[in-house]
Amino acid sequence: MDVQQQCMADLKQAMRAGDYDRRDAIRMLLAALKNEEIARRRPLKESEAAAVVGRIAKRHRESIDHFRNAGRDDLVAREEAQLAALAAYLPHLMSEADVEAEVRAVIADTGAAGPRGQGQVMAALAQRLRGRADLKDVNDVVRRVMAGQPTSG
Repeated sequence: MDVQQQCMADLKQAMRAGDYDRRDAIRMLLAALKNEEIARRRPLKESEAAAVVGRIAKRHRESIDHFRNAGRDDLVAREEAQLAALAAYLPHLMSEADVEAEVRAVIADTGAAGPRGQGQVMAALAQRLRGRADLKDVNDVVRRVMAGQPTSG
């Protein structure tokens, strides 16, 4: 079952259950998928649909950060509920330990050191890990590893 079919089934279930946050999140995702199909003028491939889901989830994470900084706990809770509803459609991401192993391998391959080498490492990692890991988290791991700090994973 592709993402859109799964969304439609889950939308019906959320509507029957009266889960408004989940319903709204799924409707937003379906609209984004439809808009992407219209823009591409063809049905989406699984990888393209996963990229759309990733963009929507990233938007929710950013909203959560902004609302948290503004002290709007009511909106934080709503965004977190919608992000949780999208979790079923997100591709499985690499663990932090796996990301760290990739980071160390790229650093060894490129011989990068210092702040200037960080850009070189991130460029190589972006190609390797796009869609498999959140690049913001990868950047955090790169900074810690290159600074010689232990990672939290």
